[in-house]
Amino acid sequence: MRSSRILATFTALSLLACADSPSIIGSHVGASATDASAAFDQQVKARFPAGSDESALRAELVRERFVIIRDKDSPFRFSATYSASELFCRRDWIVRWDLNAGKIADISGKYWLTCAHDFM
Repeated sequence: MRSSRILATFTALSLLACADSPSIIGSHVGASATDASAAFDQQVKARFPAGSDESALRAELVRERFVIIRDKDSPFRFSATYSASELFCRRDWIVRWDLNAGKIADISGKYWLTCAHDFM
């Protein structure tokens, strides 16, 4: 009985240790997904406002393990995505931006939270 509790505890801790940590730029978002998405958008716009250098944005996103792609299906030219998988939930952050002469012309941030119970 005791060994099965120890095994269960070890298994739970191991699974939790596998959870991805959130990106720094998106780590201070609120609890509800709607509020969190609005807060993330504000953080992105405050940290990298229109007119700022795109190379600083790219360097930050790469350092935080975002995946950057050219975004052909959006009014924005580029997008960067970061996903964190946890035990029953997945959190996604996306930053989209457009350029003008190497400077950020427009930028936005979006946050999604998807949990297993959302599919049931």
